[in-house]
Amino acid sequence: MTTREYTGPLAEVEGLRVEFERADGSRITAVHDLGFSVEPGKITALVGESGSGKSVSARSLIGLAGQGARVGAERLDVLGRDARAFTDRQWRSIRGREVGLILQDALTSLDPLRPIGREISGALTAHRWGTRDTRRARVLDALAEAGLDQPERYVRARSGELSGGQRQRALIAQALAAGPQLLIADEPTTALDMTVQAQILDLFERLRDRGHGILLISHDLGVVGRLADTVLVLGEGRVVESGSAREVLTAPRAEYTRALLRAIPDPSRRGQRLSAAPPLAIEGRAGAPVPASTAGDVTADTAVSARGVGRTYTARGGFALADISFDVPRGTTLGIVGESGSGKSTLARLLGALDTPNTGEITVFGEPWSALSNRERVPVRHRVQVVYQDPLSSFDPRHRVITILLDALRVNADRPGGITDRAAQRARALELLTQVGLSTDLADRHPLSLSGGQRQRVAIARALACAPDVLILDEPVSALDVSVQAQVLDLLQDLQRALGLTYLFISHDLAVIHHVSDRVLVLRHGRAVEIGEADQVLQHPENAYTRELVAAIPHPLPTP
Repeated sequence: MTTREYTGPLAEVEGLRVEFERADGSRITAVHDLGFSVEPGKITALVGESGSGKSVSARSLIGLAGQGARVGAERLDVLGRDARAFTDRQWRSIRGREVGLILQDALTSLDPLRPIGREISGALTAHRWGTRDTRRARVLDALAEAGLDQPERYVRARSGELSGGQRQRALIAQALAAGPQLLIADEPTTALDMTVQAQILDLFERLRDRGHGILLISHDLGVVGRLADTVLVLGEGRVVESGSAREVLTAPRAEYTRALLRAIPDPSRRGQRLSAAPPLAIEGRAGAPVPASTAGDVTADTAVSARGVGRTYTARGGFALADISFDVPRGTTLGIVGESGSGKSTLARLLGALDTPNTGEITVFGEPWSALSNRERVPVRHRVQVVYQDPLSSFDPRHRVITILLDALRVNADRPGGITDRAAQRARALELLTQVGLSTDLADRHPLSLSGGQRQRVAIARALACAPDVLILDEPVSALDVSVQAQVLDLLQDLQRALGLTYLFISHDLAVIHHVSDRVLVLRHGRAVEIGEADQVLQHPENAYTRELVAAIPHPLPTP
């Protein structure tokens, strides 16, 4: 029997319990008494915060709960077969052929040295599917099923040559290749642009309509609201609430679910707090001193100004940015949005003086910035700092949190107002942890042992150690679940109000951009297509491309 002929529940789980062994030999329970089913042509969603047990529950259906995991269940049926006593060989026989797994991080999930065609055909070869010729034909069909036009163009391409959306489609094609009827999609749209995300969601709807059953793991309630038929809300490994998507997302019974929904940025609550945490008591400071040469000049109240900024890359035969101009008043936020390849990251590098424009000029508080040499910029470098999407990759993994902060303080010790005394530096480092809402008990921990939200707070603390006036925030919350995202956005708001910081906030998430921004700049193909007040640009866009971005925003409440 092929999986396409199976008409019963594709997965039936009752009383699922997953435990992991600690280093000291004791065990911790990650999932308690979980039950759900996945039907053909239906989507069941598991939602909740990081650590709620979503992914480990889903991976139990393919024998990949994790190293040291002990999985038990009253019932664990996969396509009608009892999987509780499956051997490793039996698990390998169903992965890919009967159950497909779609991961979120296509860049690391695909071998960068192998062409996409070989990645997909490898899954077929492992299951001894067809001949070389039929496998090649199936690869092309799978790429087409995944929404890639002219699939023959991608067979010889490697993952690094594809865009984020193309890589995600390649992963979906790999999962579809052997024809599994049950698909597990683990955060499949995280960090994708709005328009690319919308295309992937369209694809999942088509797969559902063709009879696939999908188990969707996501922290994005907008995505869940659009796709899911049934929703289970997990908290600390337990089912907090379950029911139809409409029931759970429009009339939640549990306070935990209501808190998740409140954490979603919404235009009606723009600028308000998203988390239940009270505002942090942050000691304010006077505004950044105006350079003597600009005293009395209104340009001194403009934190960052760009005039005709462009960046060309001759080796690539084109430009990354062209003729970008804007002003960001002190203490305000400019949101910068656009698809992959729009020039957002290039602009961030120029603003952070990590690259130099070919044309135009960037000034900071009326003073030259982009025109300075590296040596000339040293005394003022601290005024503009960058917070990245993935702080872990910018930390030295050998260093503890306290060392990361002390390094930043010592680099800036010789500037005016810098701290030279070692004891005072340590005291300031601990104060910075408190300032970003972290316990000083974390000072001696390594970044790898912290949660994603904790690491992002450490990254913000490191930037604050330099006493900046401007923060460039490059996708700072895109990898965080909705409740942690809310806490970090509230933190940034508290810091801006207390310290008078100016933000340039880069994101693909228009709901986040609308929540935090005073003004919004929309980039496409390296050019500014629209700029203006946040409400005007995102609620009454004038440009057709901006209207397309706004229309692609998924909403957490399903339509009737």
